[in-house]
Amino acid sequence: MIYPLVIHPDVFHSLYEKDEIPKNIKNFFYKIIYDDYYKEKFFFIDDENETLKKVYIDIIQNILPGRPLRILTDELIKQIKIEKINKNINISNLDNLIVDLKVKYYFKKIDDFANIEKTEKTYRLNEIKLEKFNELIINFTKYGKQITFCDPYIIQQMTNLQDFEYKESGIKNIDEKIENIKKNIEEKFNFEINKIKNDYKISLKKILNLIYENNINKNKTEILIISAIKNKDINNLINKLQKIKKNHNSENDIQIKTKYLKLYNSIHESISKNMNETFSKIINECLQVKNNKVQNLLVKIKNVYEEEEESQLNFYNKSIKVKGSRINSVIDVGKGLNFFKDHSSLKKQKKNKSTMKKLSSYKLELKDTEKEKRSLTTPSRFKDYKLSKKQEISLETQINN
Repeated sequence: MIYPLVIHPDVFHSLYEKDEIPKNIKNFFYKIIYDDYYKEKFFFIDDENETLKKVYIDIIQNILPGRPLRILTDELIKQIKIEKINKNINISNLDNLIVDLKVKYYFKKIDDFANIEKTEKTYRLNEIKLEKFNELIINFTKYGKQITFCDPYIIQQMTNLQDFEYKESGIKNIDEKIENIKKNIEEKFNFEINKIKNDYKISLKKILNLIYENNINKNKTEILIISAIKNKDINNLINKLQKIKKNHNSENDIQIKTKYLKLYNSIHESISKNMNETFSKIINECLQVKNNKVQNLLVKIKNVYEEEEESQLNFYNKSIKVKGSRINSVIDVGKGLNFFKDHSSLKKQKKNKSTMKKLSSYKLELKDTEKEKRSLTTPSRFKDYKLSKKQEISLETQINN
């Protein structure tokens, strides 16, 4: 994924004493400067005072102009991203910082360049183990100040918006509530998190735990979740209102009739009020991490498509974006953010078990061009969700009738 790169100043001093730059070091520097993937993969870290950068520049300025080392290092400092961290860097105590941050790519001497571990641009979940998945997520998110999860199906699959049956969600759907009312059992409706088989809930909580435990910004890290509401799911609820109304009008029992009205009003109210606020609240509460008291977690719900000139942009891609002071990286996650299977059921269990989905359609693929990044994160710029005019009219008509 993406990694901080720290080169001890002694390395440049050692290179200065050589007649020519070793080929492996020269090739590595060239990749960092010119190769899109390497430019995305690596970044320097420094403190707010730019301690390391100032040392590097001082060394460079003492190299004679025109020498290959001067040209190469000068270009390296200009091109590579430098991420500011909230730690003071002391060159004499650099080793301790490396240990503290668990920096994987630390070059203290020239020989260290012979031990550069090869990494892949794409990791598919059917090819890796859970430990590797965790490692990749930690490395990708560790230095992010803002981390954005983008997936149009989070709201639909994580909540009772799609009105799954009780055996699939742990929540009675509207048809099951209607059957209870026929037995004179009172029922109401409100949007809530599915209680069982909730792959998105399990997956997002696991990833958030990894972030809060390992991100260097800790409680200051901002988490943004972007999802969508599909018109067909709202239309389905509006159609259920029509069904309840027919039952209400044909019912003679006053008690049952009253119960139909209560269910009708609760569904109507849930749809009519600001669903952005409703779903933001319940998802935020659901994803709270127990060992982290302060969480800057925001949920935004967008339209599933956006008109742009003569074309229509659809919210389909799923991604994770990490933004810092300089880093701005995006990974394509493939099928969705529901990386884990939630095996919880209606039966009482000592502990809910979950397993990582070993499917090639789920992946972590680092994007290294601005075009690819923009394409994956376009939905974040869509307008916030609201009911269509047709849906608003349907709701007005039904309640007036």
